[in-house]
Amino acid sequence: MAYMASWAMEALQCRKPASSYALYIKVQWLQFQIKTLAQRGTIPFQNYNQFMNLCDSSSVEDKAK
Repeated sequence: MAYMASWAMEALQCRKPASSYALYIKVQWLQFQIKTLAQRGTIPFQNYNQFMNLCDSSSVEDKAK
């Protein structure tokens, strides 16, 4: 997962500079999301019910994400 995140970050950084501030913010947000996923990892689900139980037990802030 860490290798995939570093490759994705390199791919984003190889692009030409953002032409607008909105595009710059979008790239920064994507980099943040990639870093977060790389640090946290993924949660393996066995089935749909397991995912729904996790969602039901999550806080309001986590559900908004």
